Amino acid sequence: MARSGANRLPIERGLKINSTAAVIQAAVAARGVALVRKALVAQELDSSRLVHLLPDVRWPVKWAYYIVAAPKALSRYEVAAFHVWLASRPR
Repeated sequence: MARSGANRLPIERGLKINSTAAVIQAAVAARGVALVRKALVAQELDSSRLVHLLPDVRWPVKWAYYIVAAPKALSRYEVAAFHVWLASRPR
C-alpha cells in the first residue's frame, strides 16, 4: 500500500485478527476485505454473502488466495479504495 501512495493508518489502528475463521466472519460482517483460500469461502461466495473482488486475477502460488468482501462493504471508502488500488496493480 505504501508503494502505491495510499494513505497509511498508524500500525496501532485498525482491526487485527489472527484466525482465518474470524477473518472470514469479519469480511461477512462487512468489516473489510479478506485474503483467503477460495475453498474456505466457497459457501459464502455461492450464497453471495461475500463477493470475489478480482475474479480474473490469479497469483502464481501453490495455494491460491482470493480477496473477498461482503457486497455492502464495497460502499465503505477504505474498502473501495483498497479494491481500486489492488485491481490497478500489475499482474
